[in-house]
Parts: sequence; structure tokens; C-alpha cells
Amino acid sequence: VSPGGVVRRNAFLLFDRSARFPSLALKFGRVREMTTPFDREAAGYEVVAAAGPVIAAHTPSYLGRFEVDGFHASLETAAVGERLSTFLRRPLNRATKLQTLDRVATWLVRVAQSTALPPGSLADERTWLQSEAIPHWDNRLLEQVAGELDGAPATFQHRDLAEENVVVRRGTFTVVDWEWAQSAGLPFGDLVYFAAHTLRTVRAEAAGFDGFFLWDHVDYRAPVTALADPWIALAAIACATERVSIGPLVTLTWVRRAEMSRRERNRAEKLGGVPIEPGFAEHVARLWLREDGLGPGWSVWRGR
Repeated sequence: VSPGGVVRRNAFLLFDRSARFPSLALKFGRVREMTTPFDREAAGYEVVAAAGPVIAAHTPSYLGRFEVDGFHASLETAAVGERLSTFLRRPLNRATKLQTLDRVATWLVRVAQSTALPPGSLADERTWLQSEAIPHWDNRLLEQVAGELDGAPATFQHRDLAEENVVVRRGTFTVVDWEWAQSAGLPFGDLVYFAAHTLRTVRAEAAGFDGFFLWDHVDYRAPVTALADPWIALAAIACATERVSIGPLVTLTWVRRAEMSRRERNRAEKLGGVPIEPGFAEHVARLWLREDGLGPGWSVWRGR
């Protein structure tokens, strides 16, 4: 049962009689005639289907959608295992947890390599950022930063790759909730979002949310950050991104994700009639643009 706003769906896992593991996942809306997430999901799975076997190997099979008494629903094969969010909070040693994260990150590098499109493929993304996202920030530098997209390749992007959307089991994993999938997204955007979510959870002994995020991204000597940096460097090489562009591209990743979060929050407030606190991405985007050492000039990932 989703603890979030009413725009988030609930889900049942369906078992065949006497089966030990579920075979199907049934998602359903909590508000009548709420079609938006189901429309996006159907479109997202079309993007997944066209993206090739590297992505399909870690994705459920989409079986379709239907409606009952005004409530919309969809059906897909079940992702068997436990959510990565639960796994990372178990009393396991750090090496075991980091090995699991590295497995997902390595796959994301392969995704970047197998789906990279040539420079110029992010024209639509630049237009969206400049018209829909950047105007919400009182930051003139962002307009200049958006120009970095002209020379950067595009890659496939899940766009919501937090730990709650990864299911792990016996050395493998499945990524769920593909409603935001994009064939021409920001390079290594998923990797940045995944690292920020998961590495702060592994470093659970740090004090406070801001401490998690800033410690992981500013202090290059930090052992957890030392794991994230090679991921980003490898992804940059895999999709032929000039390293000097990494800071600007990461900045645009957070601005983009914050705008998505803001819109979903506003939609939930409108349907639910109650205010909702800004989400993770909105908070991180503010930190990223405010704190010294972050922003477009971020370079600690390469040791300076």
C-alpha cells in the first residue's frame, strides 16, 4: 500500500494457487478516472520494448491495462525478491550492500553504452528544460548550462531509479515502474539519481539528510563517494561524453528531476486536497545549486 499522495498507485502481488512466489503484479489507481500514470506506463513500456535486450533483461513484461468501475489498473509479471530499499536497511556488512549497488551501476553503464545517441539528440530535452524547468529557478547560470546539451549524447533513461524501484534476489535484480522511461534522456541521469538515493542509505550512520548528501558528493576522499565516482566516469566514457561536461549535466539532471517531482506533488495536492512536503529531488536540487563545491563546476568525481 503506497504511503504517498493519492496519485500514487497501490499494487497486489498475485500468486498461483500453492505457489511460493508471485507470478503477476496488479497495479491499481486510488482515485476514479485517474488515467495519467497508466497512460505514461503504457508509453514507457513501448520505449523499453524498443530499447533492446540489455534493458529487457532486467524489466518485467507488461501485459496490459483495464478498468473496473472507474478505477484503472494494469498487469505485469512480478519482480520476485525484496526491494533494494529494504535490503540496504538490513543488518548486512557494507561490502555486501555495495556489491549489490555496483551490480546495478554496472548495468546502467552498459545501458548508456548500448543506447547512446549522437550529439544533437537532446534538442527536445533542452527545449523542455528551458521552457518548463529552468524558469522556476532564479539562476541565470542555468540558461548557459543548458547549452551543454548541444554537444552531449542522449541515452535511454528510466528517470525514477530510486532504491524503491529495484527488486533484488540471489545476485540479480529487476527494475520496476517504467512510466517515465525516455529513449533520449540525459546521459548518466539514472546513475546520478541511483547513487544519491542508495549511497546515502548505506551511510546511514551520518547525521541528517543534508549530511548524507553533501558528505557523499563533496568529500572526494570519502570511501562511499570513491565508489560512485568510477560509475560516473565509466558512464561518461561509455556514452562518449566529454568529462568537462559532467558537472553541468549532473546539474541539469537534478533540475529536471526536481521539476518532475514538483509537478507530481502539485497534482497530488490538487486531487487529495492537502499540502505535501517537497520531495527528495526538489530538496537535492536546491542543495546542488546552493552549496560550494556542487553545481555546474562539480569536479570532485575526478579527484580535483
